[in-house]
Amino acid sequence: MTKVVISKLDADTNYETRDGDSVRSVLVRGGVGFATRDGVRTEVSDEDAEFLAKHGQFIEHEKRGHVRIESIAPDPDHGRPD
Repeated sequence: MTKVVISKLDADTNYETRDGDSVRSVLVRGGVGFATRDGVRTEVSDEDAEFLAKHGQFIEHEKRGHVRIESIAPDPDHGRPD
């Protein structure tokens, strides 16, 4: 299964944490003009999905219905040459 973040936010959002000199961030795409009916999809790794699920700002956005993480079946045509 592929993990995606569905965002209804108006703009891209960079969820970031800092630990000393180390920075971890995940960019989630947003944007009204590019949204599907459900929102803008950003494919994320399992590690990124786990990071986001524990990130305070992401949790607040999720509680308000602005973002959510979903597991979807991989698109068989994704990544295949034309």
